[in-house]
Amino acid sequence: MRAPNERAEAGFTLIELLVVIVILGILAAVVVFSVRGINDKGQSSACKTDKSTIQTAEEAYFANGSHNAY
Repeated sequence: MRAPNERAEAGFTLIELLVVIVILGILAAVVVFSVRGINDKGQSSACKTDKSTIQTAEEAYFANGSHNAY
């Protein structure tokens, strides 16, 4: 049995909680910057696809010869 003046170790100290919060903040920042990079790559890929689609449509229009119909 413990003596009445001994303090029981229960829970976490304030320093331990602050360290965990700081680590979680750092991990969250890393994830946010990673997702931002993925989003930028996706937009770049979408622009390239749109450009290719427009070029194909333009080539089909001129190959059809319907621009001289009137």
